[in-house]
Amino acid sequence: MNLAEYKNIVIVGLGKTGTSCCKFLHGLNINFIVNDSRTNPPGLAEVQTFLPQDRIILGQFEKTLLLKADLVILS
Repeated sequence: MNLAEYKNIVIVGLGKTGTSCCKFLHGLNINFIVNDSRTNPPGLAEVQTFLPQDRIILGQFEKTLLLKADLVILS
């Protein structure tokens, strides 16, 4: 699987695993969005250091975002 081929990647959940996935994709310079139903998930502060706020969606799962995703990573 070549992750660079995916145009709409969504990471669902911003706990330990989701945060690790964010760091991994960011390190590969791959664009993605993170979505968490919580308003203050555990990995938020760390991910905010490198991911723009408009790429972090909190407070509910965004059905439209998930339906348009080429790849969904569940954590």
